[in-house]
Amino acid sequence: MAHLSIIRIAVPSLLAAAAFIFSSGVANAQPDTWAAIAISMQTGNYGYTYDYPTLADAQYGAISQCSAADCQAVVWVTNGCAAVARAPNAWGWGYASSLTSAEYEAVSHTPGPGAQVLAWVCTSGHE
Repeated sequence: MAHLSIIRIAVPSLLAAAAFIFSSGVANAQPDTWAAIAISMQTGNYGYTYDYPTLADAQYGAISQCSAADCQAVVWVTNGCAAVARAPNAWGWGYASSLTSAEYEAVSHTPGPGAQVLAWVCTSGHE
């Protein structure tokens, strides 16, 4: 089952590119407003940030709030919502322009049965 967690770690690079593309299409939002979620796969700790002016600041803030040595930012979004879900032996995450859609993405990208949203965050005006 640890193999599933390792696969999920490779996804942040793809999400960075997608978040950049996603950021250009959201209307009625402040430009350059970022949210991020960091997780510790060992402890289950998480941290999040919202309404940060840069991606780097949002990621660093989320990691700082996570409070575990293995914390890493796994999902981020500009002008939208992000969510992290957990199943008994797996993690998943997703982002979208609304909270409902971000939660759906997180659960649907979590391998295995019983996935539930562990954390979510939205930039202002996107719940």
